[in-house]
Amino acid sequence: MTGKCYSNREVRLDGYDYVDCWFHSCRFVYSGRRAFNLTGNMISADCTLVFRDRAAGTMSALEHLHGLGDWGRKHVTASLERIAAAEGVETQDGSWRCGESGASSSPEGALRREQTSRSEER
Repeated sequence: MTGKCYSNREVRLDGYDYVDCWFHSCRFVYSGRRAFNLTGNMISADCTLVFRDRAAGTMSALEHLHGLGDWGRKHVTASLERIAAAEGVETQDGSWRCGESGASSSPEGALRREQTSRSEER
């Protein structure tokens, strides 16, 4: 999907590539069945993420491991820190309207825009 606008809807991630799209008040759903890509999109801060099926199972396993004490907390935290340290999301103040490249007034405030991967920048 390229250059589309999604507002107030459920957006399935499994198996899709979303490029230069706009997401406002959406609910992203990931089931863990197929890989997905989000590249160059605008995502409003009020969008949510839900894990279902296999992805929910992975989240449950991480919660269980985290609850095993120091050892589990150490390994789950280290995994999450590696994810948090990876580049890919920049926060910017501003707003937008679907279908426009420029900013306009919006009550949502901060938006997140994925940066292009380092390989695309080279």
